[in-house]
Amino acid sequence: MIKFNTLIGLCLVGQFLHAQSLHSLDQDLAFNAVLHKYITYPQQAVEAKVYTRSIIYAHFNIDSLGHIQNIAILNPSQPDYGFDKQVKQALRHLPHLKPSYVGEYILPVRFVFAYTKGDIKSDTLIPSILTDEALKNAYPNMILLTERRIEAYIPMFTGNRR
Repeated sequence: MIKFNTLIGLCLVGQFLHAQSLHSLDQDLAFNAVLHKYITYPQQAVEAKVYTRSIIYAHFNIDSLGHIQNIAILNPSQPDYGFDKQVKQALRHLPHLKPSYVGEYILPVRFVFAYTKGDIKSDTLIPSILTDEALKNAYPNMILLTERRIEAYIPMFTGNRR
């Protein structure tokens, strides 16, 4: 027969492991692969030479079957160069995830030019008043995921090209 203290210990370990699995969406291989594949620096922003360090915050739910639902951008970019669309598209491409990920999430995505040549429209997007800390306070029951950084890399050519 199992002792009462052992039973309590097993229950606590089980609760701890369940709580850890809820917060491990950041380490989910499928989740990260889809984000990596589908979130790119928007072509219209590259062509317009839009330079920004703004963060797009996306909200979404995962239901008890692992389905992604209620995708919304908490701070839509203005003017629209496709940043919001990139994030929403990636989240729509996610496969069904583990039911243990059930909950509400906020995904921060930072779009930046890594390097560019020529005229740059600095701070083209309206800066967001949202910060990670403000989001944690405003949405205490949501899980704030690790920020994703999406770079546009445009190499500089030196010399004459023939």
